[in-house]
Amino acid sequence: MAGWLAANHKSKRTDIDMGFTFSYKSGLDLVQNCDLPPPIKLFAGPVNKIGKVAGQEVVDDEVLMSKDSEDGKFEILKALRLSQTRAREAERKCSVLLKEREALSNLLLDESLRLFAYQQWVRLLEFQVSKLEREQRTESLKSDAGGIPRWEDYGEGSSSMKRYAAAAFCLAIAGMGLAIGCSYIF
Repeated sequence: MAGWLAANHKSKRTDIDMGFTFSYKSGLDLVQNCDLPPPIKLFAGPVNKIGKVAGQEVVDDEVLMSKDSEDGKFEILKALRLSQTRAREAERKCSVLLKEREALSNLLLDESLRLFAYQQWVRLLEFQVSKLEREQRTESLKSDAGGIPRWEDYGEGSSSMKRYAAAAFCLAIAGMGLAIGCSYIF
């Protein structure tokens, strides 16, 4: 297995020397299971079937594998153990990333709610400012008109407006009486 890793490392170095550069990104999508040794290149397909049909003696694959079986099993177990530890580490990293993502989404939601509240608050303040500007314009128009009070400036329960209205009504009646009397006299 050590020889296989060294050979793999050497090919990466030649790739970099030849101008093929790889970007090494940290992330869950780049986790690869490279712990297992390369497969033994034995092909026991159609050749064995043809040999049996022709009556030739075929060497059993298990006899060839018995020499390196102990070393191979040890390497496979070692590779399996490394693969399992890396899988556990990847699961831990995944759970940490999921927690971080959840925390970030909660923070983003909180910030968006605050932003919405601030926008509503700004709209309310703009409405109040426009109302105050409108009131100032009406007061400036009232002061330009010579201080004559308008009917809209007083509420329904205003007693001063009622007095003005009563005085105006009386003067109107008196003016009509004067006009009628003057018409008869002249």
